Amino acid sequence: MRIAAVLAGGILYALALPPWDWAVCGWLTLVPLLWAIRGQSVGSAFRLGLLYGYAAAWALTWCFAEAAARYFRLPLPVAVAVVGFVYAVVVGGPFGLFAAATAAIERSHQDLFLAFSDMVADVHDIVIDVENQQAVLVLTIHATQKGDFLGFSASHRRTATPSAFIFRLKDGRIIAERRLYDFGGLLMQLGIIKARIQ
Repeated sequence: MRIAAVLAGGILYALALPPWDWAVCGWLTLVPLLWAIRGQSVGSAFRLGLLYGYAAAWALTWCFAEAAARYFRLPLPVAVAVVGFVYAVVVGGPFGLFAAATAAIERSHQDLFLAFSDMVADVHDIVIDVENQQAVLVLTIHATQKGDFLGFSASHRRTATPSAFIFRLKDGRIIAERRLYDFGGLLMQLGIIKARIQ
């Protein structure tokens, strides 16, 4: 099912571009890939992304193998193999890396929320700078480490992590966001690192 979804996404990618120009497909093309890699290991996600890019390249430029065969006077099977290799490296590779990175980010967030399943935010202040179109949310995140985190088993320690979310605004909308966490403080509270006393 995952492979079929990835192949369908590759076809959607091709349909979004000339000669078909079905622009709506461009908005949907990554959906099957993102669905397929959900919950997969980084390696599996890389392979699915590689297949997605490979399928998209063939769906979009299927005629290149024949053109290469004629131009370079190669037998068609050799041209197909060469063009396929180029598609796998040049197009499949970047999509494979994208899928692998997405799976790694998903895994890290899952691990975080499994380790700290009782996370609660205590908002202290919201500062809005109308002139510079910025806003800052100042908060503390409270949680108990109930599962493995960064390879360390559950300590069952309660933590309080000072944090700030900084938003850039334009026309009343958030256009960029930056999050700052006292990660060192969190690691000290969990006993993973120790403060150096001089």
